[in-house]
Amino acid sequence: MPELRYYSTHEETLSLVNRVAEVRGVRLVPEIPILQEPRLATFDRMTSEVEALLATFPVLQLEGAFTQHGLTFDRRESGSAAGTYFLTDNIGPRLRWFIPGLRDRELTPGSLNMLSFYRNPNTRELEPPSAELKKAFRLIGDTIKKQLVRHSVPVYGKIWIGARTLEEVKQGRLVVL
Repeated sequence: MPELRYYSTHEETLSLVNRVAEVRGVRLVPEIPILQEPRLATFDRMTSEVEALLATFPVLQLEGAFTQHGLTFDRRESGSAAGTYFLTDNIGPRLRWFIPGLRDRELTPGSLNMLSFYRNPNTRELEPPSAELKKAFRLIGDTIKKQLVRHSVPVYGKIWIGARTLEEVKQGRLVVL
């Protein structure tokens, strides 16, 4: 699964998300794990509602011209969340953006991901990523990288990290996990 991993604070990532939405024209779909109804809101830019959702559930689905099928949902039939819905994330295709985390002073990485296969909801067959999706992954990844810097960390080697986040690391206020 192609992936771009990086480190940044939540605030710096919100700026990245906003930049990607502006420059690349993607739609933002905050992913909520437990839904009462089979639907999710879609946004064409960063809003206070998107910020609030990401503070609680730090995952975004990105849609664009590369997305061939609408959002689909499955219903939970048993367990403590029986009767609720969740997004079927291997249909789309879409890109998935995991927002970096912060525990105490410890940063955990975020990532932009493209699945190796997507399920076609009409045929139920697995299909590889389209040329359009691969191009979008590359362009969005490049847009994110332009806002980051490379930094060497003893355990990981070179990482992508937000410039303001790196300053916090250098001053000892944050630690890269």
